Formats: sequence, structure tokens, C-alpha cells
Amino acid sequence: MQNRFQKFIFVFLCVLASYTPTLVFAQSSNTTLSAKPLQKISIQLQWLDQFQFAGYYMAREKGFYEKAGLDVTIKPFVQEGASVVNIVTTGEAEYGTGRSSLLVDYHKGKPVVALAAIFQDSPLILLTLDNTGIMSPADFKGRKIMIAEDQAKSISLFSFFHMNDITLSNLQVQNHSANLQDLIDKKTDAMVSYISNEPFRMRERGLGYRMFHPKTYGLSFYGDILFASRNEVDNHPERAAAFVRASLKGWAYAFAHVEETARLIQSQYNGQNKSFESLVYEGTELGKLALKEGTPLGELNLLKMKRMQDAYRLMNVELSQKPLAKFVWDKVNYKEMDALYFTQKEKAFMRNTVVKAATTTNWPPFAFVDGTTGKAAGIGFDFWEEIRKTAGLKGIITKFDDFSKQLQSLKDKQQDLMYSTGMTPERKKFAIFTDPYASFPISIATSKEENFIPDARFLQDKKVAVGQNFTAHKMMEEAYPDIQYLPVKNAQEGLQLVSTGKAFAYVDIMPTLAHSINKYGFTNLKISGNTGLMFELRLMIRDDYPELVSIANKIIAQFDGAKKREIERRWINVQYQQQFDFRQYLPQAVIGSILIFIIFYILQRSKRRAEKANKAKSEFLSSMSHELRTPLNAILGFSQILELNLKEPLTDNQKQHVKHIMQGGKHLLDLINQVLDLSKIEANKMIFSFEPVEVDKICLDCLALIDKQAKERNLTIVKDLGEKAFIDADFTRFKQVLLNLLSNAVKYNIEGGSITLTCSETAHNMVRIAITDRGAGISNANHKIVFEPFNRLGKESGNIEGTGIGLTIAKQLVIAMGGQIGVESALGKGSTFWVEMPKSKGSIATLTAQVEIPLEIVAISEQYSEASILYIEDNPANLDLMKVIVANMDGPHLLTAHNAEVGVVMAQQHQPRLILMDINLPGMNGIEAMQVLSRQLDTRHIPVIAISAAASMKDIELGLQAGFKAYLTKPFNIPEVIEAIQKELN
Repeated sequence: MQNRFQKFIFVFLCVLASYTPTLVFAQSSNTTLSAKPLQKISIQLQWLDQFQFAGYYMAREKGFYEKAGLDVTIKPFVQEGASVVNIVTTGEAEYGTGRSSLLVDYHKGKPVVALAAIFQDSPLILLTLDNTGIMSPADFKGRKIMIAEDQAKSISLFSFFHMNDITLSNLQVQNHSANLQDLIDKKTDAMVSYISNEPFRMRERGLGYRMFHPKTYGLSFYGDILFASRNEVDNHPERAAAFVRASLKGWAYAFAHVEETARLIQSQYNGQNKSFESLVYEGTELGKLALKEGTPLGELNLLKMKRMQDAYRLMNVELSQKPLAKFVWDKVNYKEMDALYFTQKEKAFMRNTVVKAATTTNWPPFAFVDGTTGKAAGIGFDFWEEIRKTAGLKGIITKFDDFSKQLQSLKDKQQDLMYSTGMTPERKKFAIFTDPYASFPISIATSKEENFIPDARFLQDKKVAVGQNFTAHKMMEEAYPDIQYLPVKNAQEGLQLVSTGKAFAYVDIMPTLAHSINKYGFTNLKISGNTGLMFELRLMIRDDYPELVSIANKIIAQFDGAKKREIERRWINVQYQQQFDFRQYLPQAVIGSILIFIIFYILQRSKRRAEKANKAKSEFLSSMSHELRTPLNAILGFSQILELNLKEPLTDNQKQHVKHIMQGGKHLLDLINQVLDLSKIEANKMIFSFEPVEVDKICLDCLALIDKQAKERNLTIVKDLGEKAFIDADFTRFKQVLLNLLSNAVKYNIEGGSITLTCSETAHNMVRIAITDRGAGISNANHKIVFEPFNRLGKESGNIEGTGIGLTIAKQLVIAMGGQIGVESALGKGSTFWVEMPKSKGSIATLTAQVEIPLEIVAISEQYSEASILYIEDNPANLDLMKVIVANMDGPHLLTAHNAEVGVVMAQQHQPRLILMDINLPGMNGIEAMQVLSRQLDTRHIPVIAISAAASMKDIELGLQAGFKAYLTKPFNIPEVIEAIQKELN
């Protein structure tokens, strides 16, 4: 059948091609273009990976190179004396990064071309200790200085030495070891360093230092020049221009997102094992050298380059007479690539201003307030958030039901901007506008029976509904004054006129049409065409905030097309008729084939969307579980510490308070677990292990677990389990169902009441377990909704705790195991919840009882009484909690690390007896850290226990497979943690 269908589709496409050769050719051409392979090129770095090369990393990671049609390999620094210039000019790499000495290489005949200067001032400095006696440049004479060969040729250092009458001959020049410890140990007196690197490391160690930066002596020369070979720019000028544009875009992004960039470098480009803090410092300092007010990012100015050339000649460096114009490539327009460079005024505005944004509550999908969350939402809000976050602006939202009051608030400067507006002559009198960040057609909605409408001229003799004084109304009246308009109050009213045949069409901005058709359920309508008019969406800003306009425009200019489409698609989802009409070209039989093909395609797309939505839901719930479990760990952990503290016992009142905290925390934990269970069941990801389950045994186990709560309420338990019976079920899941029903029977019973549990076989080879209470009962009307999620039948306002999900999960589990569940109840007479499960067809055998084994604290052996434990955890509250736990163990002492990178180093240095590891860590995660520890000879012997809020079975399995000795989940049980620690120490 499938082969026949495929043959049918093939024949259909052949017929279609014969009728529409132009269309097929166009599609074929597009396919060819989109499939064009990326051009492979490489760039050679002049030093070890760090923020110094962040722009190239971000251009690759953010897809800027790929969008430019390039597949870029970033070649790491070669330490064996290889010259970057030689690597590039011999074709081993197409591009390279170099110092100002590249100018000397050019004059010596090397075929190199400068493309961009990343730093407008060189970051090279001379670094000394503060107690070496070097107080001024003249004091360097006769001193030991570590300097690399290419650094010695740097014009900034060369000029610095020359102006202070210093030559290499009156210095004790040493090969650069790239080891700061050599300076600290006074193996050298001074070291050529980067202003963005070594000073931070000196501060970090608490050491005094001095630095000599040529810039402070008036020597402003370029640093880190991006260059290529002459062959590359002559033979591939378009590729070179694309590479420079993408690289500078990467640099702009890196300096606008220093912390994000630092995290990426730390995790993927960190051969030097630099800390996050040092990378942020480096990015901030380099940004000061790269971003100069009034100077585009990356600019190479011929006049400044000539000054560099003159400085070399002044210092008797022999240079040729070759023109500088052939060294500096003239095919780069730096201003085009400077969208994310902010001036000092703009930076001050971003730093000091809290922007007040006004939104209307009732213009979906552009700007409105979500009725469920009470928060601002819509296309305009999402774009504004992208702008605000990119600029690092602080902002607040004010909501207006009345649009005229919203406008007045901006005019009075009580509000700073409106993020979803169009530009009109009236508004320009008191506000300024950004460039449009999105534009949408003014579209036409009709019944589904109508054909495609190519433009508004087809509406001339029709009745057209339009929102009274809406943007679409004003634009339509100006462009098409002769149309017969029917003004309406809102989109719903206009669409209703079309739906009932009282108007031919309703005209509005396309997203508004799409949203309204979906929201109000007009399934008989569609968007049939456009009017030819476009509505441009802009930020409308108070007229004394020009800096905000320029900031927003720079970010709008950089908006990624995929991001724009993602935002728009988030809010627009409706049937839309395209202009191309196959009926003009194919007979009716082929039209039927098209419809079949379209239906097949839509079904496949819907399936993919559903699968994507389920995946997103699972990822969200997993993330939610982790985010909630982490603070709960501190809440429940410290509550247990207070409750179990024998050294400083609590008063009775304090014990009561702690009890309430524990109860609240456990209730939240139950809710988290149950929501995740429900999600797994709905997504068909709950794994069941079926086996013969002994009914009376599992019932007795469950009764034992609720016995304490039942006694606290003076409840009598009556059981009639009948003859021994077995059912086919998952033991753990069925026990979960029974415990839920029995717990409800305790909670909702009357004081001094009774619980009756019975077990019997039915006529249909099923086993029925029934649980009856003497509570208030449930009305007949509520029998059908008692199993709905979060429906507690009015009990949510009482003092009985509950999540409202337990019965829902119980029903889903029972159905998944092939059983049935139901309720029989009447008001004032109590309730009976019953479960029927298939009788086991397997052999009857005695099942091993699952017994709760009480924890026993094992004493620590004397040989490990001074053992150290390393806890790697980024949450301060969890670190504090573990400190208290270990302090009360009277033996081991605790070392802590806030991330895995630091933890790995500490493990090597301190050789702890045991490591406790969180999984979700910033930078390197716990699994990756475990792999590093297990590969190193000096740490592979150390046992590691995972303690994590990632608590799913999959997470635990992955952890144990990675080599963890045990996997404890948060919120953790303190005796369990102590037992696990002592087990490994003993």
C-alpha cells in the first residue's frame, strides 16, 4: 500500500511539473541555492585561547560564519616557534591574528593584508612586582625582562623603549615562559603581559604590582590585527569581506554579552583553565581598548597606520617604500558592522536609567495582558524584551486599559515608551520613533469559500468591516476611500459580520486577524489575501530620550531573522490562502490529489509539532523540578538540623514552627513529584514492570505506613482481605495508588471515624480492592470531576493539605496497568474508592516483601577521623547545610568549591578521601567533572557521590553509569547522607 502511494505521489509530481515548469524551476533553483556547501577556511591564533579571541569564538558559536556561507576552523596557538605570518602566507590558514609588527612583515615583502584592528590601543604592558625598585621606565635598564620575539617588534613597546632611551642591548632579554610564577619568584624583573590578564591574577593572589602601559605615555597604536594573505583577498574578495563582517559581528556580540561569552570560553576554549571571573575581567578591559566613541569597531585608519609607520622609521627600523594603501584592505566598510557599538552617552543611559514601558491590556497579539498570569505579553512585548535584555536595560511595565490615556502618559513623560505602535504625523509632534522592528500586511479575512484576493481593488463593490479608528481603518480610508466600510467596535464583531454573511470581509493587521480567528473560533473563516498596505511596528519613545532611540535602532539592525520569525510564529497561527492557485493549471482530478497531499503534509507537520511540544513540556518540567528542589533542599535540610540539634535544643514553640516548615516543604515536594509523574504518564514515558503482586501483602504494607496518621485521628481500621489473591501489576506503582487512596481516607475522615479495606474477586476475572471512609462524602454531581487534576472540590480553602493531583495520577496509573478505578459516595455518608485489577495469570508464588530498613549510623574508623571531604556545589545555602552536617559528624572536615573547574584542581591539590558532587553546575557539569577526575591518575581513586536536584530515574541511571559511587537526590535525607559518607570513609 505504501509503495503504491509513493508511486501515486511520484506520478502526481510529474504531472504537476509538466503544467508548471516555471514554478518547478524556481523551486529547483532555490533548493540548489539553499544546499550550497559552506566554504571551508581557517584562522590561526597568535596566542593561547582566552577572551583575546572571543569575537571569532562567538562568530562561530552564534552561527554568524555559517550564515555568511563559511565553515571556519579556529586553529589554536602553536608554541613551537611557528610564525602566524608564515602559516597564513603559505596557505596553511587563510586568515590570522597578528600584532602591529605585521606592518614590518609587509615592508619586508610578506604578502599580507590588514583587514581589521580589533583593539584601537594595544593591550601589551610591562608588568613588575611593586618591590623590585622599578618606579619609572628608566629603571628597566639592565633588568631582566621576559619578552617574546614578536612582542619585541610591537610598535607600542618599541616606541615605549625608544622614547625612554632603552634598547634591547641594555636589557637582559629572556625568552617568555608564559608563566606568571616566574615573575612572582623573581626569576625575572619584568614580564610583557596583557593588561586584561596578568593584573587580575596578581590581584587574585593579593600581590602588589606595577604596570607600564604605553598608552599612558601617549603611544596609541593598534593591537591584534586581523589579516589575510594577498592571494586570499585577490582571489576571494567576497569571501574575505564576508569573513570580516561575520568576525566583527562576533566581536560586537562578545563585548555586548561579556558574561555569556566568558562562560562559553570557560567551557569550550579554556586550555589555560581560566576562571569565570578572570574571563569577565579580561572581556571588560579589552572592551575599553576596542570600543572607542566615534570609532567603528575594527576600523583601520590609514592616518593612524601612517603614524605607526613613521614611528618605526624614527626608531631606525628599515622599511620599504611600498604604499600603505596596499597593506590596508579597502573593501571593508566598518560602519556597516558597528551596530552594537554604544557611545559613552548611550552606555551611561543604559547604566543609569530605568525605562518605564507602557502597554495596552487589550490589543492581542501585539500588546496585551495575559489573563492567567497577569503579565504583559504579545509580539511587541517579546521584541521589546529582546531589545531591553541585549542592551542590559532595567525596565518596568505599566498597564493601560485605555489607549488614549496611554498616549497621554507618554506625552506627559510619565512613561518613557510604548513598544507596539505605528508612526503617525500626530504622534511625531511629541514622540520619536525607532526603525521598524517588524512589519505586517493589512490583510483580508473572508469565508473559506472565497478565492484568493490579490489586492484591495476586489473589495470595491463589497461591504467591508473594519475596526473604528483602528490603524487598518485609517490606512485603508487613505488608500482606498471608495470602499463601503462598516465600522465595528472590535475584531470579534467584525469577524462575526463576515461569519454570518452580513459583510464580505473584515480588514485588519494580519496577526490581529490570525489571533482573533483562532481565539473566537471562527472555523469558517480564513485570511484570503492582502490589501497591499503594510503596518510597521516601532518603539514610540518620549522626545527627550534620543539615546534610547539610537540604542534600540542598533539592536534592531542586528535582529536575527530566525529570532524574528520565532517571535512572530509564536503569536500567529491561522489558515492563510497563498496567491498561487493550482486550479488554473490542473484538472479537477489533480486538484483532489493536491488536497490529499496537503492533508498528508499537514498531518505529518502536526505530528512533529506535537512531538516538539511534548519534548518542550518535558524539558520545562525537568527544569522546574531542579529549580524547585534546590531551594527546598535548604528549607528541609536546615529544618532537620534544627529539629535534630541536641547541643542547642529548641523550645516547644520553636519545635512547632519547625514542624510547620517541614510540613510545608514536604507538601511542596509532593506537588513537584506528582506533577512530574503526571507529565510522564501523559507523555507515555512512565515505565512499568509487571509481575504477580500479592494483594493482601501489599495492602498490609500500605496499612502499616498510614497507621501512625490514623492513630493521631483516632481512626479505626477494619480489613477484610478474603482469600489470598494475586494481580498483574507494577508493584511500586500499585502501592502508590493504594497509599494515595488510604491517605485520602485518613485526611478526609471524621475524627474517631473508621476506614474499611476489603478485597474480593469479581465475576470478570478481576480483583477489586475497596477503601471506605466515614467522611463528608461527595455529591453525585462531583463524581465525574473528582479525578480531574487540581480539583479538590472546594477543600483547597480548608486546613487539609493536598495537591489536587493524587487521584488524577492514581487513575492514570490504574488505566495504564489495565485496571479500572471509581468512586461511590453520598453527602454525609462517606466515600468508597475502588480499584479493579486483572487477576494474575502467572503462577502463584510467595513474593519477597519490600521491607523499610531503618538507617543506622555507622561510626567512623579512627584511621579516617581526620579525613577531608570535598563538596562541589554552586548553591550557597546547600554549601552551608553540608558544612553543618559534616561539623556534627565529629571527624572529617569539609572543603568546598563553587564550580567543577575549581573542584577538579582542589581534588588534585588536597587529595580528599571523598568528593560530593552536584550535577547541575555552571560551566563544566558534574558528569563532565566525574569524567575528568576518573581520567587523571591522581584523582581516579577518590570515590565520588552525586547529590543533585536532577532526580529522575534517567538522571540517576546516567549518574551511576558515569561512575558515581552513589546518587542522592535533593532535598536529601540527612541520615541517608551521613550513612553514604561514612560508608565510603570506612
